[in-house]
Amino acid sequence: MRVVLPLVLLLSITACAAPDKFTPSDSRDAHWQAHVQAVSNMQKWRAMGRIAVKTKDDGGTVRLIWDQNQDDYTVRLSAPLGKGVVRLRSTENGAELSNSDGSIITGKSAEELVRQVFGWQMPIDQLGHWLTGLPGQHAEYSLNTQSLLGSLNWKQWEAQFERYTDDRYPPLPSKIRVASNDVEIRVVIDSWNQSPSEVSTTRIPIPGE
Repeated sequence: MRVVLPLVLLLSITACAAPDKFTPSDSRDAHWQAHVQAVSNMQKWRAMGRIAVKTKDDGGTVRLIWDQNQDDYTVRLSAPLGKGVVRLRSTENGAELSNSDGSIITGKSAEELVRQVFGWQMPIDQLGHWLTGLPGQHAEYSLNTQSLLGSLNWKQWEAQFERYTDDRYPPLPSKIRVASNDVEIRVVIDSWNQSPSEVSTTRIPIPGE
């Protein structure tokens, strides 16, 4: 089954599927370690922006809302007009995708279901790290001239952190490019909110329900 845009994708990941805590390994750079600590202390935040996926055969652009509340996070991707509803939920037992027609697909991971349904390769489990400018576990990375994450390699993925916010501390990525083989993902964050009152663990209602 292949779902085509426009669509609304709601991705709910429970604590067991949340990104691991990152421990800095570059002890030579005190500024980097201080930055990592400041980002790691962010317990509740919201990122709003756009994500574009381009493959060899197709692609699409959707709006992005990522809500993080400690170890739980909810991601909503919505295309213009919001036609079609898809909900993806991941737990320690695997992942489940529910379509608006009532059909349910299960898999071992959220990444596997996105690939199966949309035909997109997307490192979803790593995006929680990368959105906040942390490389995550088992990634090779380099810092930019401001001692912030500049680029990384994780498995077959390469990520470039092209722009950061300059109006808040800690500075957070506002433009990221991720590529692997024939897939390119561009993420632009228009606004960050670190106010706990703005972030909730309750399910976000979506059109068509």
